[in-house]
Amino acid sequence: MSRGRGFTARQRAYLLSLPAVRSVGAVRIRYSEGFREECMRRYGRGESPRRIFSDAGLDPEIIGAKRIERCIARWRKESGVDPPGRVPGGAVRGEVRDGSDFGARLDALERDVKALREAVGI
Repeated sequence: MSRGRGFTARQRAYLLSLPAVRSVGAVRIRYSEGFREECMRRYGRGESPRRIFSDAGLDPEIIGAKRIERCIARWRKESGVDPPGRVPGGAVRGEVRDGSDFGARLDALERDVKALREAVGI
């Protein structure tokens, strides 16, 4: 997709030939319900959005990488699906957001490492 110009007639014809696509306008794609469900199922298992869309014939070079990001964000919000390692709101499990408990977390990890070393005799 050319920036700001929409899809060409050839691109629209190609996109309409894909089972993942319900309809295509000059600048908008509507996806089939089945594709959306499959997309969220695979995303929930940890597959990358780019891979999921590419496997369906929706190459980022044609539809745009930003469109893929926005679709995933919108569908995640609607479905509540988060990939493994993520918690609602987008934080990675165990991620320190504001740094306030970094020191305490580091101390706990150092204690764990020390205990493990003693247990294995290192």
